[in-house]
Amino acid sequence: MGFGAIITQGDGHEPLGSDVIRWIVEARVEMGLSEATKFALRFEDDICEGKWVVAGRAEFKAGNMIGIFVMDDKGEPHCLVSGPVTRLRTSATIGGAGSWVEVHGEDKRAEMKAVAIQDVWLGKASAAADTILSGYGFATHCEETRIEYADDQHALPQRGTDLAFIEDIARKNNLEFWLTYTTSKGIAGPKLDEIKANLASSPGRAGASLTFPPPLTADAGLVIDVSPPPDQCVSVTKFEAHVDYDRPNAAKGFATSLSSGNPTDNDTEPPDPPVNPEAQMIAMLHRATRKALERTRWRGNVVRLSGGRHAEREGIQGWQRLPADRESRR
Repeated sequence: MGFGAIITQGDGHEPLGSDVIRWIVEARVEMGLSEATKFALRFEDDICEGKWVVAGRAEFKAGNMIGIFVMDDKGEPHCLVSGPVTRLRTSATIGGAGSWVEVHGEDKRAEMKAVAIQDVWLGKASAAADTILSGYGFATHCEETRIEYADDQHALPQRGTDLAFIEDIARKNNLEFWLTYTTSKGIAGPKLDEIKANLASSPGRAGASLTFPPPLTADAGLVIDVSPPPDQCVSVTKFEAHVDYDRPNAAKGFATSLSSGNPTDNDTEPPDPPVNPEAQMIAMLHRATRKALERTRWRGNVVRLSGGRHAEREGIQGWQRLPADRESRR
């Protein structure tokens, strides 16, 4: 046809009738990687026998499938987009002449953002994505992700639409999400054989779906001798150390299981013991408080608690407070 594209409608992708296609002015397709492919069809419109020719037709009702195909130089069809009608714009002029209709839509990802879902997935994120995409009738190509979600406490939660969940998986695993089409020649026109959902890297990576970090191993034979024998060259003449007392080195977290409602908590302890065996670590104090203390002097130590480090006196046992004008140091 002289227009240069083939427009189909319905689940069977039947070509639009000549009584409609002769009114078309423009077919526009907008594509982007990891974005929905959007389309728009603009028609002139007029009144014929008291009815609009294009406006109000069943082919352009909400949710009806529209396909846009083009032919290559070998006569083989290629599908640019296939998806539901999502929006309709009309402009009516008195007498009919000069009126127009615009049909807007996007690919079948529009069906994936209609309903918000709450669910919890176990296993790998790629397996969860494959299950969801297969449920929409897509053929799937999902690169395997690395993290294994093994139990309810370390599950993969879904709190939103399927489309948002898939896009979140793609973003966290450095992948892209897009649709591709397989077409062939049919009796009445182009035939859409398959829609494939791709959750993969673009461009593709050879080997594993995710590149593994390089191993961090020390070079053999490189050693710093702190106290070398007298007959060897001294390699260290000065050694400096910096201790940051404000850096957190312990934490306590808690959570509630979505499946059972049981609370769980996890504690982490400092990897290194204190230098003074009688010292009491801030993470092991009896109680913590948000109340700011200015400067507190204790017998045996000078402890300054301000900013992010606060503690109640009940948490430190057996120490006496000195007058403000005195200070005792170890």
